[in-house]
Amino acid sequence: MAGLAFALAGPALGQTNLPSPQAGTPAPGATLRPLSAQGRTLTQRRFFERVAESHPLVRQAVLYRKFGEAQLLEARGNFDPKLSYFNAQKRQDGLVYYDVSEAKGLVPLRAGLNLTGGYEFGRGPFVSGENFTSGPGLYFGGIELQAGRGLLIDARRAAVLQGKNAVQLGEQLTRAYANKVLSLAAKDYWSFYFAYHQAQFLREGVDLAQLRYDGVRQKFRVGEEAAIDTVEAEILLQDRSNQYLEAQNELRNARMQLQRYLWEGSKEVDPIDSLTSPEAFAMPQVALLGPDPAAGRDLIVSQNPDLASQRIELQQLDIDRRLALENFRPVADIKYQFINKYGSSLPPPEAAFFRNNYRFGLDLAMPLFLRKERGKLAQIRIKTEQARLGLKQAERDAEVAYRQTRNDLSVFRSMIETQARMVNNYRVLRDGESIKFNLGESSLFLVNTRETKLIESEVKLVALHAKWQKALVQLQALAGALTDGLTLPTIR
Repeated sequence: MAGLAFALAGPALGQTNLPSPQAGTPAPGATLRPLSAQGRTLTQRRFFERVAESHPLVRQAVLYRKFGEAQLLEARGNFDPKLSYFNAQKRQDGLVYYDVSEAKGLVPLRAGLNLTGGYEFGRGPFVSGENFTSGPGLYFGGIELQAGRGLLIDARRAAVLQGKNAVQLGEQLTRAYANKVLSLAAKDYWSFYFAYHQAQFLREGVDLAQLRYDGVRQKFRVGEEAAIDTVEAEILLQDRSNQYLEAQNELRNARMQLQRYLWEGSKEVDPIDSLTSPEAFAMPQVALLGPDPAAGRDLIVSQNPDLASQRIELQQLDIDRRLALENFRPVADIKYQFINKYGSSLPPPEAAFFRNNYRFGLDLAMPLFLRKERGKLAQIRIKTEQARLGLKQAERDAEVAYRQTRNDLSVFRSMIETQARMVNNYRVLRDGESIKFNLGESSLFLVNTRETKLIESEVKLVALHAKWQKALVQLQALAGALTDGLTLPTIR
């Protein structure tokens, strides 16, 4: 009776609901019965959201973007209008030696041009003729122009261009580092998936071994089985119990490995504990796995954040090159201001510009050997060539990694389909051997062998599931797609 009870209960206890795959089945072996009907499912997406919202390395990655914005703000500060005021006085024994004041405004413009204007006042017997003003003082207005070096680009315009590139670089570095964190988190998530289902299968194996041991022992008591059969059944129970204990420990460690990605501030609506289960395995449609490998490769090369960062660094070096070439021009700074007495109307046309009531300055300079400029330009060209060669190698590495990952996913898919059929075949053999055993036409050794093979094939199937998902994560990380749709933390 105990043997008959085992024959009836065995298939139900060992059932894993692994469907028989057909050609093109998207996810063979996707549905697995959870350990506990009261368990909570933690999907990879939900896990990503919790990692993204509080993990310190993700928050650190966001700081790259903030740093780029700060660089751009600093560079734009070079074009802020400026107001200045100067005053110097000396009085002794009732005598005003000098009293000099100047209020000035300066508005920097993009094309190497500054607009200036203001008011100046100087009086006293010891004021130099340059600073002396008659009456209430003078007001002035004019321009400062870099007509030579700095006409096409200068340090402040280069800084703004570099600042804009720094914002883009910060965006790409944020994606790159956040993708790396999520890539590691995803691989640990699918290790948890494997550990969870491995423990499930081994626990079911222990249940079956316990049921069989109890049945064989009962049949031995009534004289229907030999004593040696009880020893064999007990050895199997002990072996599977040890395997299950080891699997339980691996599962606990896998849960703790996931917990290390969660920090204070993450929502604990679904904590990772003994009731937490992974999502069901599935094979989603991925654009990178389309029929045209060249299209996927081009998408990887264009979207990979590390490659994008290197391209932006090349753009920054090009700005440095333009600035270095500009330094080969002679310095030709021109300053012109019209001046007029404070309170007077604008000067008449005959007194405007270079006729009367003006100040003019011209600053000309030209290095004779240009060794500093030539050395600077040579350094930038060398750095540019190094960066270009590095980008070329990085693009090649990304292409090879894409092909390898694409091959892995294709092979794992085929292996999963084959392994799912093997699981079903092993289950048929196990169930048939159990029926034969209960009819007295088979041995306990053969039943145990069939059952062990079934458990091993089930564990191998979920191992292939995990490998496929880890390869998919690697492919998505190559394209910088792991952060897509996630809200990264905001840092002020």
